[in-house]
Amino acid sequence: MLAKSYARSAFWSSGEKILINSVPKAGTHMVTSVFQGLPNLMPAYRHVRMPDLVSSELAAKDGKFTVDLKLVNKEFSPVRRGQFCSGHMFYNADLDNYLGDNGFKTLFIIRDPRDVVISRYNYILGLKRHPLHDFFKNELKDKSRILDVCISGFDDVSKFRKPGRKKFTDSRFVGVAEQYKKYAGWISSKNCLVLKFEELRGVNGGGSEELRFEKFKEAIDFIGVDIDDDSLKDKLDSKGSHKSATFLKGDIGGWSKHLSAENINLLENIWTSDLASFGYSINVKK
Repeated sequence: MLAKSYARSAFWSSGEKILINSVPKAGTHMVTSVFQGLPNLMPAYRHVRMPDLVSSELAAKDGKFTVDLKLVNKEFSPVRRGQFCSGHMFYNADLDNYLGDNGFKTLFIIRDPRDVVISRYNYILGLKRHPLHDFFKNELKDKSRILDVCISGFDDVSKFRKPGRKKFTDSRFVGVAEQYKKYAGWISSKNCLVLKFEELRGVNGGGSEELRFEKFKEAIDFIGVDIDDDSLKDKLDSKGSHKSATFLKGDIGGWSKHLSAENINLLENIWTSDLASFGYSINVKK
């Protein structure tokens, strides 16, 4: 509470306001863990939830929704210059325009959807309060069947939500391809820099430390914050920059050890050509 109050009073900071946005399980916490403690950067101690920006159901099958700009302003106005907040924001032109008009730069993190499927699987099975946890563990049981649901989604989560539990998921658990489509507009946003998880992960996850530094440096330059190379390198070398409360092993390409041929075929059948802008080599259907 004291940290949030201090953050809201920090009018003297320099740089842009920053939204670290991603498809869920794509690396938001990995980036915030690097930014935490860097000179001239400060957390706003805000993780914005997409359901808090709309006044109606988000997960309609037609994909249509409208943000309420009063709610958007309520969530984002406490963020000061040189501060970063995080979230999993579907693309919406009104939201994008609001952020641009109010001094925000967006870092949009994407990840191989096959690895996102594995992260979904681990997250739900590891989080007892998730509405689908008991369904996965006690009813589906079989790993391949659970992975199929992580790929294709589930239409009615509400029947598994326990009374009194906070609604932190919508009534539909959307499939991974449908989910990516909701974020696709950020790829071409002029106020947004797209970063790939695979380029940020570093050698601990099967990547490159040189590329990791290059891409974080690009992000720092984009948000207009003055941070010297040595400070960034020291932070990237620290153990805490590779970990977070919701980040597990996070190996690049780890999906190949877990997805069956049937799981992969299911994903290929729903990964349509309009998702090519994400830049992942998945056999696509027109």
